[in-house]
Amino acid sequence: MARTIVCRRAQHVQHLPNNTEPAPQDPAFAEQQLTKSISAGLTFAGFDGADSTALEMFRGLVGEYMISILDDVREGMQAQRRITPTATDFSWALSRVGGTRSPAQLRDYMRSALPEPISYAPISNPSPAPAPAPDFSSLLQPLIEKPPTYVPAHFPSLPSQHAWKATPVFASRETDARKMREKATEEGMLAEGALRKLAAAAKASAIKADGKRRNGNALAGVGKSRGSGSVMVGKKRPAAEMMLDDVLGDVGAAKDAGDAMAIDGVQAVSTLKDLEERVVVNAGNLLAEVEELGLDELLREPLTQMKSDNVVFNSPSIDRMLGVVEDTLPQATKSLTSHPVLEINSPAPGDGKAQLLLHLVARAVLPSSHGGSQACVAIFDLDGTFSASPLVRQLYECLKSVSDALEGKERDDSIASALDHVHVFRPQSLVSTIATLRQLPAYLLHYTHPSQNRRLAFIALTPASLFYWQARATEEDVTFARTTNSSPPLEAAATYAQLTAALKTASLRLNSPVILTTYNMHPIPVQQSQQANSLIRSLRPSLPLPLSNLPILKIIVQRQRVRKFPASLSVQEALREAANRLAAVEETKYVVEVNEWGMDPRTLEKMSSERLGWEFSIKDGAMQTMS
Repeated sequence: MARTIVCRRAQHVQHLPNNTEPAPQDPAFAEQQLTKSISAGLTFAGFDGADSTALEMFRGLVGEYMISILDDVREGMQAQRRITPTATDFSWALSRVGGTRSPAQLRDYMRSALPEPISYAPISNPSPAPAPAPDFSSLLQPLIEKPPTYVPAHFPSLPSQHAWKATPVFASRETDARKMREKATEEGMLAEGALRKLAAAAKASAIKADGKRRNGNALAGVGKSRGSGSVMVGKKRPAAEMMLDDVLGDVGAAKDAGDAMAIDGVQAVSTLKDLEERVVVNAGNLLAEVEELGLDELLREPLTQMKSDNVVFNSPSIDRMLGVVEDTLPQATKSLTSHPVLEINSPAPGDGKAQLLLHLVARAVLPSSHGGSQACVAIFDLDGTFSASPLVRQLYECLKSVSDALEGKERDDSIASALDHVHVFRPQSLVSTIATLRQLPAYLLHYTHPSQNRRLAFIALTPASLFYWQARATEEDVTFARTTNSSPPLEAAATYAQLTAALKTASLRLNSPVILTTYNMHPIPVQQSQQANSLIRSLRPSLPLPLSNLPILKIIVQRQRVRKFPASLSVQEALREAANRLAAVEETKYVVEVNEWGMDPRTLEKMSSERLGWEFSIKDGAMQTMS
């Protein structure tokens, strides 16, 4: 039986541009063509129309159908290990789909007369190629040097000389004598105008000063005595009342007299010479009365007046502690306590150490009219736990304790203004902490910020011992590298000695005390921990050396202990006492005591007689002093 082979050809052939590839089409164009094909298929099937929802569902089904066919095409292509599909792959894919397994099933479709816009859409020609970039190599050719002979030929050519050579520019010097004279004359006229303005300003100041002196002393004037009955004989006048205004006053008075004589037509030539001699004599006498003072002596007097009332931290209890401790120090050490250092320690977390620091910050930044120091503070938040919300509550409590008459708007403005003077720094390592401390004076004294007109109340490092293990690990790495002759770590080994030096320098330059908070890293003595209601009065310093030698006053902040449940208490009894126990815990007081570690018996006896300890409570997240 002979085999019949039926050959068919496509009636709809896509026309492509000559000698070019089809240009990529817009997805919207493909969607439009698919919609046209679906509409034509529905028309051939006998449908008069279809709504948008039906067309959208039909488009989705057609998309899934085409994706399944293409998946089969790819599967056949990969099975034959080809990278491009062929007609065999499409035939095999159509044979696996119902309705197209036999070419005879496509006979009706082959005979259908589809319009050309639907059977094959015209493909637009691709965009023309962009114009080539202009070639400027001919312009740069004179500037391009030939490479030396030892440079291989396959190396890239040298760049143009303008890319790596600088053209020397020499300023021309004027040699024309005429132009030089004109330039000198112009500069002389400018200098003369400036001197005239300066003389006019000096004369106005002299006339004003002379009028004030005439109103205060009837004998004031040229050749008259400048003394008055209120001036004490034999006492030097202060430098702030110095004599430049007096000299200018005499000059102005004599100048007025000379002007009056000139108006009358008399040219008094000798008047100017007499005036010059008189000014020289008066200036010599006045300069002899000036008392020479250095800048440190000039600044020491106001600083001494500021600290005359022993107010350092604006906290009466802590300032009293500091005064008593300073009195117990040797005479040689007292000279070093002009910038005291306070250490705040606590036996355990949650003992009120952070709340005490917030209280000191609030008292420092509030204005003096509200009981504050009207200063600014610099806080080094090393562990990133400092938050503005507790500080706002503490500021509100401080304002409330001073005056309850503050309205809401005024109170909020005062708190917002106070927060502008809290400068928080968050260095991430000991190296960055030291660098920030070294730049702190430059930041506060030379940069623009809201606290430019305020003094620095204190510098706080919290907690100061945070980077101890980090610094110790870095030191051990450096030591190991030196002993094994290996490469040292990239980061320089920062030590607490450098931190101590930077802290002392910043405190001295800014004339501010220092507050150091620390975690307790040592076990509590057994005899103190076993006593239920006793307070811990001695804690071993947790600050690394030599930073632990800085504090003048070391205090311990701790929470009074609440009696534990007895061992024989049942669960029902504990539940009944739960509310009372919770109220007792909330009303627990916090105690501040001087750390007695390392003190001699005589100092301890004096401090015990002074009763320096005091208490405070915390309500609504704010500290309230009690005694």
